[in-house]
Amino acid sequence: NVDRRGEAIVLARRLEEVRAQQMRQAERGAQVLDWLLPHVAHRRFGKGDVIFRKGDPGRELYYIQRGTVVLEEIGVEMGPRDIFGEIGVFAPDHQRTCTARCKTDVDLFCLNSEQVKSIYYLNPQFALHVVHLVAQRLLADRTRH
Repeated sequence: NVDRRGEAIVLARRLEEVRAQQMRQAERGAQVLDWLLPHVAHRRFGKGDVIFRKGDPGRELYYIQRGTVVLEEIGVEMGPRDIFGEIGVFAPDHQRTCTARCKTDVDLFCLNSEQVKSIYYLNPQFALHVVHLVAQRLLADRTRH
């Protein structure tokens, strides 16, 4: 809906800028809750509770609403707005790679693996965020060894 080629070029550049900004936001997980909220179940855990153990089936992905969770084998602490459990959901054997224990009382939003895969397939921004997160975790694990 433009009258001149110059307007089309300006519009195309603006669309490229918007797309690049959306990709940066997706990598940071800026809109993660917006993508997940319509599908989540709420769970509450107490301090010291184990959410899952290394080797358990990876059937859910978690978003921390409140509190702190520790991935014991790698010493990673996560807090509000962090996602975890993605590797178990997407791994070929669907096994957890770490034990997740609550350092404090914790409120989580949970999605089962089928919901995660559906959102991943339908929402490229969520998919980009998950791929970025998996890559971060794998690189962090590699530097620990």
